[in-house]
Amino acid sequence: MHPETLMAPPRTWEELRADVQARTDRQVYPMTGMRSEDVRGILSHIGRLDRDAWGRAWSAMARAWIARGEPLEARDPEGAGEAYRMAWRYASFGGWPIAISPAKKASYQLSLEAFRRFGTLQAQPIETVTLSVPSTGPDADITVYLQFPAGRRPVPVLISIGGLDSYKEYVAERYGPVYLRSGLGYVAADAPHTGEACVDADERGERIYTAIIDDLRTRTEVDPARIGVQGVSLGGYWATKVAFAEPARLTLAVNWAGLLDAAWSPDQLRRALGSREYLFDLPQALCTVWGYETPEALVAGQSRMSIVRQGLVGRPTPRMLVVNGLHDSLVPAEDSLLLLQSGTPKSAWLNPGGIHLGRSSEWNDERIMREVIRPWIVQTMEQ
Repeated sequence: MHPETLMAPPRTWEELRADVQARTDRQVYPMTGMRSEDVRGILSHIGRLDRDAWGRAWSAMARAWIARGEPLEARDPEGAGEAYRMAWRYASFGGWPIAISPAKKASYQLSLEAFRRFGTLQAQPIETVTLSVPSTGPDADITVYLQFPAGRRPVPVLISIGGLDSYKEYVAERYGPVYLRSGLGYVAADAPHTGEACVDADERGERIYTAIIDDLRTRTEVDPARIGVQGVSLGGYWATKVAFAEPARLTLAVNWAGLLDAAWSPDQLRRALGSREYLFDLPQALCTVWGYETPEALVAGQSRMSIVRQGLVGRPTPRMLVVNGLHDSLVPAEDSLLLLQSGTPKSAWLNPGGIHLGRSSEWNDERIMREVIRPWIVQTMEQ
């Protein structure tokens, strides 16, 4: 099979520029929170499909926002924090979806610096924590974010896992405030071999989250009887895997459009790689995270990650919520039904008109989180 039969033709520069600007103007992922005028200026300095030119242009805007924030730290920490958050948004997109060139790697590192400046200026600071994860070789380190709400202790805590390209910073920035307003602490974590999770994405990648549970149970701020996990897209896969691995130590799990079985099949991977729903560089991102040299090797070998092939289907889980859209082109609806039709009884919200994550014209990510996922988590934690 030739590469061209697996992958959609890449967008031209003009097509990509128009799509990025349009998504910014509509404020849809992955452009949420960015300013239309800033993005227009950034794109005007790129002019071609070149990963390093991309990384340099987005980094330049991020540095401009950092320069705005620094003089504000002493007299207006909230304003400084907002400037650093804008810097993080631009620098992180300079490394999106995967940092595989020198300038994109530099942009990703700049995004970490900006986000941590933002985190330290919050009313409840976002703590950066490094943990060691047992591995087949030398133990590997992961970095996560930890934030608790003000008020009473101990609190329930949610381990919230990012996706293929929405790392823990995105989780903390977009979902963290929802958790805090609900009285939940949270750990924002990367999926294996993404962001700062330096652990192989193999059949035992969920050991990251077992290590996080171990750490949380030692903290006096945490109610050890109320620890849950939520994962989005690729993170939904790992949330489901750790739910199977830790049914006794987890109170709940949320699979938000996680790939489980059919999504890993050769036919579905071919369809995903041939879709233009994803903005750009999906084959490169998938191959980098999963350790394949070519898309052909990915398609041939990735069914090893199926929860059916791993013998997990039907095993006990904590209480679980399954969320997605029935028209998701990346994660087929049968993956959601697989969970619902086996093992411990589960709850579900499947948007009949929804695409990936359950998104539709009526339901964006924020509304799904606010009106579907958050109430279920709060109610289940209280029970």
